Amino acid sequence: MPTYTAGKPQSAKVYFVKPDIYEVEIVKATEKISSRGNEMIKLEVKVLLKEGDGPIIWEYLTFVSAAAPIIDCFLASIGKATVEGEDVEINAEDLIGEKAVAYIGEDYNSDSEYKNNKVVRWIHGDEKIEWLKKKDEPF
Repeated sequence: MPTYTAGKPQSAKVYFVKPDIYEVEIVKATEKISSRGNEMIKLEVKVLLKEGDGPIIWEYLTFVSAAAPIIDCFLASIGKATVEGEDVEINAEDLIGEKAVAYIGEDYNSDSEYKNNKVVRWIHGDEKIEWLKKKDEPF
């Protein structure tokens, strides 16, 4: 029979946030191959809340031409400049610790009673600047 050493039960962390714009941090980035054989980077994105850490969301940057606009927006959101028409090489390890702003929405899974979050879009440019200014304003 399996055994373990019991510890003190701890409160559950926040596992879901209401859809809105949030600051996020990349806590893990791993190079993978998609089920269709394409290169991709699996991101573990932590939602940053005033009261502490929010949920961890998995997001995938898949290196196919159809996903290039998403990768462009992600890089802009973390403050990485790119030049239109130039090839960009991304090292997964370099993404760890980067902060971005993203619209976090709901991901519905009919097999589960729990709601999950997902990154709907990466916020960048003037929209990011304005959101960051408002975030720091007192209520």
